Amino acid sequence: MFVPISLYLGCTLVSSLIANVEHQLNSWKQLLALPISRTSVFSGKFTLSVLLLFVSCIVLSIGTIILGTSLGFGTHIPWKDLLTMGFFPFLATMPVLSLQLWLSLTFQNQTLPVSLGVLISLVSPFFMQLSEWFPLNWPIMALRSEHQFWFIGIGIGVGIIIMLIGLIHFNRKDVD
Repeated sequence: MFVPISLYLGCTLVSSLIANVEHQLNSWKQLLALPISRTSVFSGKFTLSVLLLFVSCIVLSIGTIILGTSLGFGTHIPWKDLLTMGFFPFLATMPVLSLQLWLSLTFQNQTLPVSLGVLISLVSPFFMQLSEWFPLNWPIMALRSEHQFWFIGIGIGVGIIIMLIGLIHFNRKDVD
């Protein structure tokens, strides 16, 4: 139950830190003056965000193995359950990651993106009573539902759509 909450917080933290590098140093003009396209800049930042969260999911799975063996829960390691716990919710949180990165790159002041991310993290367990198709329920449904791959697919699909909308906005936006 805590994996989606930590993933939402991870999306917020990673997106804010990646965007804050240019915001703090006021280096957007220098970065965008380089001979690379804005699409490459946005796509690179999105790819870096995905890779960092992917690594955190690997660390979660490895940490779970280490904790389980150190507490003496036996020698049989449920690999399928570990991989499911680590990566299915990650794939279903792509819409939140895309939205967080878009907001973090758009606003120089990180108050709105970080506040929204923390709010999403805090209220997500309370939205379990809503429909399973409510976007904040997708990570938990990717763990527990009998239709896990539907929620993973819709999470990836909506994440790509939000990323493309953010990419279009980033390409058209003027820099300060």
